[in-house]
Amino acid sequence: MKRPVIYLKIINKKDKEVRMVKSGKKMKVYSILQAEKFKDCVFFLKVVYSYRPYYVNQGEYFTKKSLIYALRAFTDLDLVKEFCEK
Repeated sequence: MKRPVIYLKIINKKDKEVRMVKSGKKMKVYSILQAEKFKDCVFFLKVVYSYRPYYVNQGEYFTKKSLIYALRAFTDLDLVKEFCEK
């Protein structure tokens, strides 16, 4: 089974600093979120399951808690199996 590709963009509202992460592993994204303290940030999350046909889930989040909840929902095993196998 193919893994979905996870894109995460973190924008700090104060300094307009941008950090981007692209990974096929959830743990890499979790470790980045756990290692740093994010204040006044906007998180853009995009999970691509396949490119042909194009299946994607994406969203904009303002808290780390809502971002982690969305990441868990977007990478749910049943959802990944359904869209990555097509």
